Amino acid sequence: MLLPPHLLERLSNILLKKSIKVRWQCDARFERQFGKALCVLLYKAGCRSLSFGLESMSQRILDFMEKGTKLRDVIYVLKNCKTAKIAVNAQMFVGFPTETRKEAHRTINFALKNKRYIHSIGFGQYLLQRGSKVFKYPARYKVTNIVLSQDGNLNFYLKSGMSRKAVRKLATEAKKKLSSVYPSLTFPFNGCDSHTLLFVSLYGTERFRNFATKYCNRFLLKNPRDTLLNS
Repeated sequence: MLLPPHLLERLSNILLKKSIKVRWQCDARFERQFGKALCVLLYKAGCRSLSFGLESMSQRILDFMEKGTKLRDVIYVLKNCKTAKIAVNAQMFVGFPTETRKEAHRTINFALKNKRYIHSIGFGQYLLQRGSKVFKYPARYKVTNIVLSQDGNLNFYLKSGMSRKAVRKLATEAKKKLSSVYPSLTFPFNGCDSHTLLFVSLYGTERFRNFATKYCNRFLLKNPRDTLLNS
């Protein structure tokens, strides 16, 4: 669940007032209200991880998708979370309509250079979703020829920016680099617990168990000395 800062502050005060000791995590946006004092309060109330939809490190792309995030607030919030000892999961992708290769590399390089602030990431390529603004107003986003592919995803073509083929290639190459910095990137859901719960609620525990076991085994084969999954 994505919660705004004022509700997180209210929740934290209630938990502390009632002496409810619980460890929790939620989704949030990069908002200026996540100051040092609020982050410290969240930690005292049991918050141990926040998952943020970073999406892109290009302000033009963020504005184009109407994200409402300002890049100047990203590092500010990350630093405050680190000070408060709250782990951060950052969700990001490349390939939003009209995005250039240079803009995509800003996002990739940001993740590579800021491991000290980011605990885990979710990374991939942009996927068109039914009901999204891009789906409803394709012309505005330079999107054309939307078709349903065999794997159930929506394929489309772009009038500007990187081609879909170029995006897939870049995302694959970037994920290899990023997984060397963020080993959990090879694990399903990239360490984002709230997304894991959503998966379980949709598909059930048995399917998740089989899915997770498959990726755990693959992770351990690639990282035999890593203690993340053995601790």
